Amino acid sequence: MLAAGAVVVVALGALLPLDTSTASSSEASRPTVTESALPSVASLEPLWDLRLRGDLAPAPASQHPARLASDVAPAAQGIPVSLVGTIGDSLAILRQESGQVDVRAAGENVAGVEVLDVRPARVRVRYNGMEQTLEKPPDARPGL
Repeated sequence: MLAAGAVVVVALGALLPLDTSTASSSEASRPTVTESALPSVASLEPLWDLRLRGDLAPAPASQHPARLASDVAPAAQGIPVSLVGTIGDSLAILRQESGQVDVRAAGENVAGVEVLDVRPARVRVRYNGMEQTLEKPPDARPGL
């Protein structure tokens, strides 16, 4: 049955004439663009000077915006890192005493602190054989 259908399609394709009038009518209905409608090269020059992407290098420390003390949890007693935040259930954003921010997953270490478990706004860590939980304080300015 498929072979018969294929023979019919091939026969109709060979016998029926190709309608070329629709192609020429579609070309005639296309609007024409004149050169006066296009912008001049000189008018596009300000666009070439736009900086669409910022620097890829980190900004110097003096240019970083000041953070509120409540934005970062204070370091737990004797632990050299504090919790800045979490990324879902997989990554912890930790700030060392030097101010350097590191992103670590469970099982990774930073400044001698091993990340054991990551939950939203909470990280369980081990430091000097003791397990503790670091929590991110609530946002000081809700809605921002």
